[in-house]
Amino acid sequence: MNRAEASWLHTLYITYAETLYRIACYRLQDANRAQDLLHSVFLAAAQKVPALQAHENPLGWLLRALNYELSHEFARQAKQTAQE
Repeated sequence: MNRAEASWLHTLYITYAETLYRIACYRLQDANRAQDLLHSVFLAAAQKVPALQAHENPLGWLLRALNYELSHEFARQAKQTAQE
């Protein structure tokens, strides 16, 4: 990732991280897991910066990524509960 991409990603983080975190906290009712999911979302974003920069709606991309992470978290929790 070059400096311009890193700066763009940082701006994206500053702009949307709090909103995404609040959504994750509300859905999970667990601040620590919400922080972990937020980290996963922005790690995925960092790996796809050029495509994300070209995307017409970066917030939409981030929300979809968060929903993907949330669905995996709920599936993991359900599997863990079923095994107990």
